[in-house]
Amino acid sequence: MPTGPIQFDLNFKVTGTGQVAYNGGETKGYPTYAVYAYEYVDGKTVRKELWRRPEGTPDELDKPMKPTP
Repeated sequence: MPTGPIQFDLNFKVTGTGQVAYNGGETKGYPTYAVYAYEYVDGKTVRKELWRRPEGTPDELDKPMKPTP
């Protein structure tokens, strides 16, 4: 059983006009991580997935952080 923590550092850029961009970071690789942005378009909230790192295995919690794309 892994003893390491669930850990991640994610970097974002948010402009004055509300634009959001994912600028990379690091994760342990477990569990799945995802980043979303939300916009209000034509009276509806629209969700946009900016980035997703699929789930690895629990033993990755005992390994060092890895850069994200």
